[in-house]
Amino acid sequence: MSRPLPPDHNARYGAAHRRLRGMWKHRIKQGGVTCWRCGEQLPADIPDSAWDLGHDDKDRSKYRGPEHSAGCNRSAAGKASALKRRGHLRPTPRHPGVLP
Repeated sequence: MSRPLPPDHNARYGAAHRRLRGMWKHRIKQGGVTCWRCGEQLPADIPDSAWDLGHDDKDRSKYRGPEHSAGCNRSAAGKASALKRRGHLRPTPRHPGVLP
């Protein structure tokens, strides 16, 4: 059973987000797209629910590119928080396919 969407979901992930995600979906289905966070290739047959359109860790208004849902996107905030508590942050890599 899926969780209910937060009230501001459509404002954050509206038409522009869906268009960009659709463009990436098409590119993923063609093959050769890598997860911007871990660098591993996303399989061409990956289910839509297994990848997210990842945000920049420092500026959530910017997208970095597709990333694995589990292990990459949905764990990133916790990992960044732990690094910050220890006094250091890793630099955010730039995905070669990121649109300006």
